Amino acid sequence: MIIRDGTTTRVAAIPEFVDADCGYLAEPEDAAGLAAAIEDMYHNPERFMALSQAAAARIRRQSSGDIIIATELELITGSSSFSEKDKVS
Repeated sequence: MIIRDGTTTRVAAIPEFVDADCGYLAEPEDAAGLAAAIEDMYHNPERFMALSQAAAARIRRQSSGDIIIATELELITGSSSFSEKDKVS
C-alpha cells in the first residue's frame, strides 16, 4: 500500500494501516472531509512530511517480511516463533 498524500477513507482494512499518527482518515463517502485533509496537507508541508514518515515507519513495522512470515507460520502451526514484544498492536 502506497500512501501518496496521507489521505484516505475509513473503509475495509484501511484503518489497520492508517491512523491519525500517519494520515487523515475520512468517513466513507465524505468528499468534504477528504478535501479538507488534502487542503490541510497543502498548507502544512511540515505536517505532511511528518505524517509521511510515520506512515512509512508503520508500514515497515506492520508489514515487514519477518513479521508477515512469522504471523503466517503461527497461524499455520498454532505456535509462536517470535515473542510478544515483537508483535504490532
